Amino acid sequence: MTSSLILRQERNLEETKDGFHQLVFSCLQWKSSNLELMPQAARQRFAVMCSQPLDDSLVIETLERAHIHGAMSAVKLIAAHKDALYLFLCSDVASNTVRSLENLWSSVISMDRNGRLSATFASEDEVYSGRSDYPFWSVARDILKSNVLGFVRYELPTISMCSNEIFEEDYFVPYLPHQGMIHSVFKPICHTIMQSINSMMGHTTYQTAKYYLLLGDTKKDT
Repeated sequence: MTSSLILRQERNLEETKDGFHQLVFSCLQWKSSNLELMPQAARQRFAVMCSQPLDDSLVIETLERAHIHGAMSAVKLIAAHKDALYLFLCSDVASNTVRSLENLWSSVISMDRNGRLSATFASEDEVYSGRSDYPFWSVARDILKSNVLGFVRYELPTISMCSNEIFEEDYFVPYLPHQGMIHSVFKPICHTIMQSINSMMGHTTYQTAKYYLLLGDTKKDT
């Protein structure tokens, strides 16, 4: 499995026609496909099409940098070649957004360790219609059609939905805002919520994920 601290690999490497491979990644996304701040963060799924294992290239590092700089939200598919990235954007991306994306990716590429790297932008509509000038557009079309890509809303259960669920040894010490409160207060963390956080962030154990929660009381027990 491809290693990344930011991008979560959703499915194993799969071979496509013409000697390419596809992978699907997801990441926490706070921008819309038109680079607007969304009221609620979502999970973005995008695909990568490549001819060599990504662990043997700098592609993952480039995509991580692009995500950090807010340049990934409009992207549905990246076709990664030796010195070139072909970025296929969501169909609803506006023309002025494309210009902004070009500027963002220009900054990303200027910091890349591959000094010959270039980026080309196209809409997924061009691939679906067969009007794309990308040489392997039919492979790209098959990848777009066979995967659920784009934004997926995060659904987190509330505490009340699973208040009776407790699992062993995963407790969080609440923040105590003032003196006089009992310092030995512990709150059981809901198992279902922890599973959801693990799924979002790509963790495999609860030991890291539990620190995303802060459970504290504001009044004493009666």
